[in-house]
Amino acid sequence: SLVWGDHAFQMGASWQRIRVNPYNYEGTVPTITWGFSSAAPAGAQLNSGMFPGGISAADLASANTMLSLLTGTVSSVARTFQVQDQTSGYVPGIPNNRNYTLDNIAAYIQDNWRLKPNFTVRAGLKWEYYSPVREDANLGFLPVLNGRSFESVLRDPNAAITFVNGGLFKPDRNNFGPTLGFGWDVFKDGRTSVRGGYSLSFVNEEGVTVGTNILGGNAGLATGSTLSSLYAKYGTGVPSIPTPTFKSERTLADQMALSATAPMAIIDPNIQQPRVHQVSIGVSRELPWAFAAEARYVGTFGRDIWRGVDYNQIQVPQAFQDDFLRARNNGYLAVASGRAFDPSYNPAVAGSVPLTVLPQFGGGLLTSSTVRTFIQQNELAGLADYYVTQRIAGALAAFYPNPGIYEARAMINDGWQDYNALQFELRRQYRDGIMGQVNYTFSRTRANSTGGTSQSRFEPRLDNNRPELDEGRSAYNITHLINANLIVDLPFGQGRRWLNKGGVVNALAGGWQMSGIIHWQSGSPVGINSTRGTFNRANRSGLNTAVTTLSPEEIKKLFGVYKLPNGNIYWIDPKVIGADGRAVGADSLANPAGFAGQIFFNPTAGQVGTLPILAFDAPNVWTVDASLAKRVGLVGRSALEFRIEAFNAFNSVSFYTGDFNVNSTTFGRITSTAVGSRVVQLTVRVDF
Repeated sequence: SLVWGDHAFQMGASWQRIRVNPYNYEGTVPTITWGFSSAAPAGAQLNSGMFPGGISAADLASANTMLSLLTGTVSSVARTFQVQDQTSGYVPGIPNNRNYTLDNIAAYIQDNWRLKPNFTVRAGLKWEYYSPVREDANLGFLPVLNGRSFESVLRDPNAAITFVNGGLFKPDRNNFGPTLGFGWDVFKDGRTSVRGGYSLSFVNEEGVTVGTNILGGNAGLATGSTLSSLYAKYGTGVPSIPTPTFKSERTLADQMALSATAPMAIIDPNIQQPRVHQVSIGVSRELPWAFAAEARYVGTFGRDIWRGVDYNQIQVPQAFQDDFLRARNNGYLAVASGRAFDPSYNPAVAGSVPLTVLPQFGGGLLTSSTVRTFIQQNELAGLADYYVTQRIAGALAAFYPNPGIYEARAMINDGWQDYNALQFELRRQYRDGIMGQVNYTFSRTRANSTGGTSQSRFEPRLDNNRPELDEGRSAYNITHLINANLIVDLPFGQGRRWLNKGGVVNALAGGWQMSGIIHWQSGSPVGINSTRGTFNRANRSGLNTAVTTLSPEEIKKLFGVYKLPNGNIYWIDPKVIGADGRAVGADSLANPAGFAGQIFFNPTAGQVGTLPILAFDAPNVWTVDASLAKRVGLVGRSALEFRIEAFNAFNSVSFYTGDFNVNSTTFGRITSTAVGSRVVQLTVRVDF
């Protein structure tokens, strides 16, 4: 620091090195399965003829399992192989061991300039650098770019992955964040002040967690191998499993051979550190009787927040959708004729038509209950994805833009979040045995993701072509918030208003203090969702909302606590809920209202819901904590304190509810609370 005239300079720097060592010893020793495989001689096992009076099949199987254990008969052996370094190939008996390193470096300079006796300016500049995460031995796979953009590689069915070389992305060193603020004593009397400021800062975006998730998405550095159909004795040695062949460069076909849902994952090589703009301005005023009041505006704006998206979003051709609708029509015609739901063509059912596209995928699997459910429920993308995950020939190429891989995952600067708030505060300094504070915040938080509730930051969009579908209130939005606290020294005992005596009177009546904390807030955001895979596959449709005949404002009027005679409690008017507890009627061809009062519907094939995400509020939350304490002086500066504390002192009930799924049989029902029941605790403490 340096004081120079009216300037007070401060400067400094820091360097922090972070090392993270995740490891996993699972699979380092072989896993042995005891039993008799098909390779075991018939005479090696027990059979029913050996048991006079007979034996059940289940008991016979249990007896043979026990026999295999007692005789050390091995039916299969499995183990995991890991890569130790880039040249080791697969090695048995070693753990999955990684060593990640990153640096956080910062430097700043700041000047507090007393421009006038009643006006001070604070200005500064901070440089922040978060080095790219790296695995010390480069043990990790990433797609091979060869000078191309990561987007084009993710869309290339001939892409390959190989060992990473250094950091998982390029350094971002131009992170200069200015700070500017002022303080103004308006009337030069020290009682009224105006303060404001702006700052730009850069944040560490879960670099290690994101990096491990990305590298973990590119399989190939570990593999499992199994010897099955064995007949071996443990006493003669556990059969040795040959070491699999390791590939230091893998094709997408290699990845898909491991799993029908294999991903290819990368961090944008040019990704930048997320930045946060903070703005505030407020006025405070000293009031009589030791009170002070303050009002301020606070804004926080996150930009370039890391977000993982899937570039290989499922795309259903129109011809497939048309045939899907024909199959659905066939199914409900079959139901109307008194038969079970059957989407296949049946000439005995009037109006049933032949299918031309679905049968191209393994015959359509139309007898599968899973397939029939997808068709009944209008889950067009869900069915297409099911054909892919079942490895039906031609399905991956038919529905995914990159026919070489199932998922093309990338971490990019796609997220944003806006927080705007008005804050009001009234406080009283400790005087005459009383101190307190009360504040109120009115705020709004909007974002284009759920708010970073996933540490891996992977939040794929419902539709890449309509990013606005993900925009809405943040999961952290709290519209109204009130906090208050009060501390009161009770006016009894020596030096107090009443019973102003020493001795026994003061020992019993003096030194008591009462305090309390009040918290009230409006409910957290709640969405009304369908979650069906009507447009995108199921695990991309968690925020696929419901369709409704009302506006959000009309729906808000339906919220409230409703207690039914059967003891069920609801946070929405039960008149919009059917007899089965769902908010929608049974699936049918046209999906009309299934009961009087129905206002919510599932999206149809190829469509998404019409409600905004997180458009409604859960129940309000409030609680009061209180305490009563007595302090007794001992020898010298030591003292004895007795305290009784009550958390949720009035045992008030604050209900909790998460998002509503219109297909749930507990739609709108409250099943838990946000605040626990009252807790009272006694404390005795000696200060010395």
